[in-house]
Formats: sequence, C-alpha cells, structure tokens
Amino acid sequence: MKPTIYSDDSVKAIVSVPGWVNSLDGSNKGADTPSGAFGAVPILYRAVNLRCQSLSVVPYVIHSGDNEVEWPFEEDLSELMYMMELALMISGVCYVLKIREGLLIQKLKWMNPTTMKWERNRDGENVYTQKIGDKTYGPWSDDEMLVMRQPSMASDIGPGLAPAQVAANAARMRFSMDEFTAAFFEHGAQPLTLLTTTAKIKDDERDRTERY
Repeated sequence: MKPTIYSDDSVKAIVSVPGWVNSLDGSNKGADTPSGAFGAVPILYRAVNLRCQSLSVVPYVIHSGDNEVEWPFEEDLSELMYMMELALMISGVCYVLKIREGLLIQKLKWMNPTTMKWERNRDGENVYTQKIGDKTYGPWSDDEMLVMRQPSMASDIGPGLAPAQVAANAARMRFSMDEFTAAFFEHGAQPLTLLTTTAKIKDDERDRTERY
C-alpha cells in the first residue's frame, strides 16, 4: 500500500497501513462463548486450571458414622472434583449422574454441562436431559442427578453466572489483540513511522520520502 503523507506546516507524518488490515473484520469467533474463550485465551485457561487443580488436591476424610472409610466409588474423587469445578467456572453449573444398581449408588458420572438441559415440568419438578448429536438421553430427576450451580440474579434454575462469562469481554479483547498481533507479524510487520520537522517541507523532499 502506498504511504500517505499528511503535512501541517511543521509536521510531516508517514502512515503506512498494510493491505491485510482490510481483511480483518473485527470478529473473535474463537472466544465468542465462555467455553470457546477457555480454549483460546491462555490467561483464562490458566486461571481456570489453577483453581480446578487447587481444589482437586485439597486433603479429605470420609466418615461413615464414627468410622473413617475409603472413598466408596471407583471414580477418582480428585478428578471428579476437578471436572465439577471446571464446569462451574465455564458453564456456571455442574451435573453428576448417580448410577444405581438396585437402591445403592454404584457410580458417579460427570456430565458435560454444554450437552445438558435443565427444565421444570408441570408439577414444578426439575427434569434433566442430555443431548449428544441427534440422540437425547434421560430424563432424570433430582433423585438421580447431583447438581451444583453458580449464583444468578437472572434465574432460579439452569446455569448460573459463570466466572468465565463475567470475564468474557476481557477475554475477547485479549483474543482480538493476540489475533491482530499474529496477523500483523505474519503479513510483514510494517511499523508505523512518524517524522517531524520544524522547517517547511519542499516538494522534492516529500517525493523522495514517499519513494523511501
């Protein structure tokens, strides 16, 4: 792109804008959702992981009555705590399905909150379903599903206000800055230049500067 020169008596500025700037539409599709921002913005990814990792390694003791017992499920509690906290940070809600054999709970299964739907039926009871592709699983009741949610002033059911959602604008800004910088250096990295002078600019000097 040909440089454009602006002169105002004693000031001469050379502004060179690379042509690739025109191809930037200002979109930040990689960070348009909390889960997208988690995978696209390093500082958000690191912050969420630090919290999840810290919580998952907190020491714990389980009691049955007065007796200390082992964790009764085959699922690793630390991993389960990590995934539950991850869901709360990104989606504002976490779901864990209680898998029973008879009356006893045998397994706990973490459910991806982005695939879950939380509704209430005509009787005011909570109903949970999961949709993966074209298939819908469930429904499950409160007795079958362990649910935790972040506080929300907008609704009493469904996902609460996720911390990643609160940080969404800052995450999108960070993502856009990184995208712009990457494209800038990828396409030549031409820095802007400002020249000043206290003297009048002659035509031949202006032409020579443009050619430079």
